[in-house]
Amino acid sequence: MRSAKTIIYLIFSTFSFSYAVYVYLKEKVSPEEIKEAEFVEVFILGTAIDEQDIERSIVDVSARSCNRLLWGADPTKDDALDRLRIEAMNEGADAVINVTFWEGGIDALWTNCWQAINASGRAVSLRK
Repeated sequence: MRSAKTIIYLIFSTFSFSYAVYVYLKEKVSPEEIKEAEFVEVFILGTAIDEQDIERSIVDVSARSCNRLLWGADPTKDDALDRLRIEAMNEGADAVINVTFWEGGIDALWTNCWQAINASGRAVSLRK
């Protein structure tokens, strides 16, 4: 009976690790995506922007830079911003206003993320 529990534990551990690696590799952002979204302007909360420059408000966007592996690289604000720009671009925006950051703690159970930096803001279209 003890060996059956050990085998089940090993199978579960292997599956969990494989899933973490799969999610980590799946969520990598390609340099092409980052380059394509460079045109999206970012205005951190508190940065002055004239409301008349905003043509239309589109949607709230959020993104996360996440360390999914215990030995992986630390998350960065730059990575979170790159992901935020990509999200905004995919919604048809050319700017994100009122951008805020917050750090996520160890929440591996719910998000499969050991450490995270989150970014959110409002995707907008600016007048040309």
